[in-house]
Amino acid sequence: MSDGAIVYGTREHWDRVAGVRGVASTDVSVALGSSMLEGRSLGRRRVLDVGTGNGNLPIRAALAGAQALGIDITEPGVRLAAANADSKLEDPDVRARVSFRAMDASALDLPDRSVDLITVLKTIWCLPDIPAACRELRRVLAPGGDLVIQLWGSADDCSLLMVGASLLAEYVTGMHMPAGYRGPFGVTPRYMRGVLTRAGFTRFSVRRHSFEAEFSSPDEYWTLVRSLAGSAYYALTLLGPEQRSELDARLWEALEPVREGDHASLDLEWLVLTTGYDEKLRLVDER
Repeated sequence: MSDGAIVYGTREHWDRVAGVRGVASTDVSVALGSSMLEGRSLGRRRVLDVGTGNGNLPIRAALAGAQALGIDITEPGVRLAAANADSKLEDPDVRARVSFRAMDASALDLPDRSVDLITVLKTIWCLPDIPAACRELRRVLAPGGDLVIQLWGSADDCSLLMVGASLLAEYVTGMHMPAGYRGPFGVTPRYMRGVLTRAGFTRFSVRRHSFEAEFSSPDEYWTLVRSLAGSAYYALTLLGPEQRSELDARLWEALEPVREGDHASLDLEWLVLTTGYDEKLRLVDER
């Protein structure tokens, strides 16, 4: 077994995750991104994507006419997202509408009320101080704008993530969240509504989404994980060849109940929480 020498949430940890993240999309990652932008008119809007990953959300926003900024905690993450944008946006006018910066979500280097839409995809549970980040997001969001946060469903509804993660944890024993982190399934809509209300947000809605992911080998399974959970995939890269072979065999055996020959499928459920505040209510708050 490997302890991985990983200290979750450190700058070094996120640097390493960025180093293995990759830019390839999967059907399930595309569905996740689409759910964040569903039904939104993006033309001429100012969009901030927090924890931008490979930058696909800002790229999609720029293609729809928005002025988009993606932020990541590390410079390697920013370089990855920028390279992805360079490769996907051939029109220089569209490329000029998207930018990337290294920035801490709890201390945003942005003016008050300077963005119209904020997206937080696969990120909120990674933040060491969620309340501080939400206060900053409230500060930079314009009245009437939307903050859109993706949350996972329950662990039972996310078998696509949990099957591999539970096995992987036996091999990379050092991969765990330190005290203070709630974890991906501990950041619930109820918890977030309380945090966001205290930060000054006043309207809320939640939409539920699901996806059945199909794959035909352990390699294809881990490709899906790579597009959904960068830290888990980084932990996978720490295994030696013998450990990886053993893990893959155990994974395929564990999937026997949902396999038909070489074909398997697992479910993933997530929630999209949308919040914001109105100008009138802001004025009342600030009296």
